[in-house]
Amino acid sequence: MTSTLVLGSADSGVARHAASLLRGHDAVTCLVTASPPVPAGIADFRERLGQMPGERPEGWTEVPVTSLSMALLASRRPVLVSSVPDWLWSVVESEGLWDDPRAAARHMEPMLEEAAVALRAVPFDVVLVSNEPAAPTASDDRDALLLAELLGVANTRLSAACAQVHVVTAGRVLDLSGARPVPAG
Repeated sequence: MTSTLVLGSADSGVARHAASLLRGHDAVTCLVTASPPVPAGIADFRERLGQMPGERPEGWTEVPVTSLSMALLASRRPVLVSSVPDWLWSVVESEGLWDDPRAAARHMEPMLEEAAVALRAVPFDVVLVSNEPAAPTASDDRDALLLAELLGVANTRLSAACAQVHVVTAGRVLDLSGARPVPAG
């Protein structure tokens, strides 16, 4: 079975591509987490463009999670992880780690290791959706900077555990699966 990390911005087609990788399965578990509130202006804009999240196919069920590794191991069928950034946000939020970036990084480290082990162990397809964090700017608040830092680490760890890595940009898919990884260290 195959694990695939799909990277791309929300409006690039990343969700459609990720779902297409699992379309051949009758039943899929969609792991969802709490997500940060979307500012009203962005939500209104996406709604006008028709880019709000759509209905899941028949047989696809949503399961709320906080422990990604436990949810992967508990599933008995293919899995779609709808948002790695939302998972990170929900963990930091639930643990109250916004004020201590070092504690947040220490807390996430074993969770990422467990998720990597689970990805390698499950006997079914898994697709994870994430995005590359934007380069920080002077106007970014500290929460955005922390989340960007954690997301960069998470994407690197999950990419190393996945058999395939796809990037979706401008409605096009780039398959990075055969690309040489950056050496550790």
